[in-house]
Amino acid sequence: MIKRLMMFYREDICYDAVNINVDIMAKEFRKLGVECDIFDIIRDRENAVSQLVDSLQKYKYDAAFTCDMIGQQDLTIADGSNLYDSLGIPFFNLIVDPPWYHVLNSKCRNIYLFVKDRDHVTFVRKYYPHFKDTFFVKHSTEYDLYTGADPEKFVHRTHPVTFIGTHVDLKELSDRIESFPEDYRELVWTAINIILDDRSLSTDRGFEQALEECRNVPDFGENLKYMFSMMGYVERFVRAYSREELIRYLLAAGVPLHIWGKGWDELDEYAGSNAVTYSPVPYHDVPAIYKDSKIVLNVMPWFKNGSDERIAGGMMAGALVCTDHSKFIDELPGIDDMVRFYDISRPQDTAEILFDCLDDPEGSARSAKKAADYAGKNMTTSSAAETMLAYMNGVV
Repeated sequence: MIKRLMMFYREDICYDAVNINVDIMAKEFRKLGVECDIFDIIRDRENAVSQLVDSLQKYKYDAAFTCDMIGQQDLTIADGSNLYDSLGIPFFNLIVDPPWYHVLNSKCRNIYLFVKDRDHVTFVRKYYPHFKDTFFVKHSTEYDLYTGADPEKFVHRTHPVTFIGTHVDLKELSDRIESFPEDYRELVWTAINIILDDRSLSTDRGFEQALEECRNVPDFGENLKYMFSMMGYVERFVRAYSREELIRYLLAAGVPLHIWGKGWDELDEYAGSNAVTYSPVPYHDVPAIYKDSKIVLNVMPWFKNGSDERIAGGMMAGALVCTDHSKFIDELPGIDDMVRFYDISRPQDTAEILFDCLDDPEGSARSAKKAADYAGKNMTTSSAAETMLAYMNGVV
């Protein structure tokens, strides 16, 4: 049984969302009776290491845990041995993005991975055999922050349709891809076109098809870093293209869309008087926005067998979530009565779906209430922590 966890921060990215996630998980593990000590090896190495040494002299740790590891797994002791191997404890890493965005190499021999898409389990087992095991954990949100379902007040919410996310400049991304050597460039564009032609494909499946179709396939050898980098560019372009395409259609159709995020003011020429854009917001400001939104729009970050925080957060906040499909979400019991789906392959049809939801506030409120009740029981960070802790207890 795990009684004490060694946990780690990383450098500030995405409004410090990753470190906030570490704090959230620590809070949830503590509720379950686990002592948690958090060390900032990356940003404050000298102090953090000395604190870690002091803690190691006082306490027995049963495991280490972090989100999106970037070197914490390779801490060594004086004789050059891996810290966790020398202590005889496992290292658990939760990644919030697909595995091809991460350098998952490790000198730690006793390392495990939590992923957010069921298909990523198979991918990691294929390409990262040094991991002891990989386990799926669904997206979740904090109940205390997001709960706000009140059907009677639904119609008075300020934001008709809310979207929170960053706009990526497709021209800059295209120019970067065009700078690649010819064989890499051909492979990336081929994979992008394959996936945009069939948007049910995951990134890895589309990339595999491109490897079969290209005339000149790069020789990646045993170093998968370059292949994963190319997959990352494919996914970034596909995600950015699909997101911008959908938003353009909604703006042109006059959907009362409220957008928080960097770069969307570049599309003002497409927006009618119903659209409002705002500056990016910190992670902790999102719940209040969702609780004042009638509809939360989600564009799946290409988790074709996973989920997204916008879905869990929007549902728990009592908003009606409108999202594209994923196999995992489609299989949730009663999901069609709780959210509205659009087809990512036909973004031009989404405005009509949103207008229908806004024109039926009673029906939308009923669905939102069902969703909030479901999410409050099944999509909380508490339930995610219980799932991970049960798995970790089975390992130690």
